[in-house]
Amino acid sequence: MSIRNIIAGLFGYGKARVNVALADAFKNWERPADAGELPDDQLRYIYDASKCPYCKSKHGLFEGPRGGASVNMFCGDPDCDSRFNVVDGKIWGFIPWGEFTGRCPPEFIEQRRKEIANVV
Repeated sequence: MSIRNIIAGLFGYGKARVNVALADAFKNWERPADAGELPDDQLRYIYDASKCPYCKSKHGLFEGPRGGASVNMFCGDPDCDSRFNVVDGKIWGFIPWGEFTGRCPPEFIEQRRKEIANVV
């Protein structure tokens, strides 16, 4: 993450100037074992595709609790069970800061399994 990208994001140039190809170009992303900062390309994928960068699920991402400029995002695929904390793009635009924060809350996973079972 560079200061240039952060400044570009603050002034609304992030999406126009920091363009990262989606989907097939990033097949090798692996979910980390521990919480930590996300690389810029994975953040861009979350922002542009609204999908988990690890499983690329058709179930998308769900917003969780928010605070300040950040929002928690939960992977909609209960088998993936990834959670992220990223800058709220709806309000601030793309700012390349975020982190993988581990597993989703058990209540969320249980609810997603029920919702998916009811759709099938």
